[in-house]
Amino acid sequence: MGPSLDDYIDRLERRVPVRAARAMHWVRQPHRVWLRLPLSGLLLLGGAFSFLPVLGIWMIPAGLILLAEDVPSIRSPLARTFFWVETKWGKWRNRRDRSVGKGGHKRGSSR
Repeated sequence: MGPSLDDYIDRLERRVPVRAARAMHWVRQPHRVWLRLPLSGLLLLGGAFSFLPVLGIWMIPAGLILLAEDVPSIRSPLARTFFWVETKWGKWRNRRDRSVGKGGHKRGSSR
């Protein structure tokens, strides 16, 4: 199998701005369950209304990550889903990179 959910979250914390990483680390503390559960519910609800301005589909994985901190039964399926998405994303990028020439244009285009 692939990396654990904690590996994905740690990797995400290293890629976001410092303030966001601190907030993620803070909210993931075990005694902050009182904040995580309502926040994960709000993120999932906001993701369901992603067609509205400001809200977005990004809220669904964020809500699931927070929910997984307190619901162990979804940790493994979520990690497998992230592994699958990461694998598909890598294949898509490799295919795209092979089809794009040095100038940033598709090979065989007239530009």
